Amino acid sequence: MSLQDEVTSRVAKATSSGYRVEMHVIGDRAVDVALNALRDAKVAAAKRPTLIHCQVIRYQWRTPDFIFGVGCKFNSILAGHSL
Repeated sequence: MSLQDEVTSRVAKATSSGYRVEMHVIGDRAVDVALNALRDAKVAAAKRPTLIHCQVIRYQWRTPDFIFGVGCKFNSILAGHSL
């Protein structure tokens, strides 16, 4: 099973069990995996999934509402720059 498949499976299981998903993501790949898992597991924005410690990420992702209602809790350093 790939990393992506494993994360998607865990997100789907947590969501179907009634949990709100929060994932720690540091780096572009972690954000990609998390967003793909949320999409593939069909986690609705109403479930308020959250990415925590969003740091060292692409410049265009520097806003709290960067993708489909997924909340982000930013640390002060993003891709080598402070907010």
